[in-house]
Amino acid sequence: MSEKDELLSKFTNKYNDLKNKEISDLNNKNRELQVKIQKGLERFNELMCLQKKIKEEEEEANISLNSLLRIVESRGIIFKIHNKNFQVKEWDHLNIEKVNNLYRIISKKGESLDTLASKYNDALDYIINNYSYSIVIIRMDSYSIKAQLRII
Repeated sequence: MSEKDELLSKFTNKYNDLKNKEISDLNNKNRELQVKIQKGLERFNELMCLQKKIKEEEEEANISLNSLLRIVESRGIIFKIHNKNFQVKEWDHLNIEKVNNLYRIISKKGESLDTLASKYNDALDYIINNYSYSIVIIRMDSYSIKAQLRII
């Protein structure tokens, strides 16, 4: 074999080795991407199942919320307030005011009758922001005041 043929053969072998290495690298990259795609599909399927579960739970929660709201609409919510000689009488309308993230029941004259526990804030936020409401003193004696919150 001549020098040219030998040189051409070496060049061809080097080129062939280089291309085989590139093909091998691309095959490895392809396998890695296939694994990533498979993991992505599995994660996607998990998220779809989770989304379906959350939608079902949300529907159940909405059913419960609507039934509770129907009960509140029909019966109202009764608040028992310790009477400290407030200047109110039966059938007076009261207001609910939010101060420092706490709701207070106040008379029409601005007198604070009671502060409601913060655990009721979410429910009161929902009622006050989404419904018309009225709060009225329905019973009163020298020791206590019963006020009823009604959704109108």
